[in-house]
Amino acid sequence: MSKRYAYVNGSVVGRDEARVGIDDRGLLYGDGLYETIRVRNSRCVRFEGHLERLRAGMEVLGFTQRPSDSEIVNAVGSVLEANGLTDARVRLTVTRGLSEGPGRTGLSANPPTVIVTADPLPESRPQPARVIFSSVRKDESSPLCGVKSLNHLPNVFGRIEAERAGVDDGLFLNTLGNVCEGLVANIVLVKGDSLI
Repeated sequence: MSKRYAYVNGSVVGRDEARVGIDDRGLLYGDGLYETIRVRNSRCVRFEGHLERLRAGMEVLGFTQRPSDSEIVNAVGSVLEANGLTDARVRLTVTRGLSEGPGRTGLSANPPTVIVTADPLPESRPQPARVIFSSVRKDESSPLCGVKSLNHLPNVFGRIEAERAGVDDGLFLNTLGNVCEGLVANIVLVKGDSLI
């Protein structure tokens, strides 16, 4: 496989050379956000929507410093170009940056950490999946509802449940019993001629 590249805090580097500090709040506390973006024919699908959700998440989490949209757009373009990809899955990760010391939680004056990776899409078409409902419930009243945070332990736990049950994936219900999302996938409903 040819060398792969990532963007980390202003530089495109080999993925095997990419480094984040051990005091990064994303690593220490899961204090960060991510977006997974589909790229088709060198264009990010629904890119503005992803940026809007990222900005909203930074607002909810109270990020005092934020990457600009132009930095993110340039970072994504640089990673796609460096990897020679026109059809890909891009992962954009933004953390609050370095911790200001033990016991110091919450707002930080440090710049955020910005990471962008890109991977080619599998060539096979998706197949029907066997799923279970995760025993973990999502809290629809949480202020973090709708925030794509780095804390994915409920998803990890759900994947372990799915593997133990011998199925492909799982679905989350909220505390009201409504289906709200997949463990690692979006849920799409076809109803008549509508895609929901």
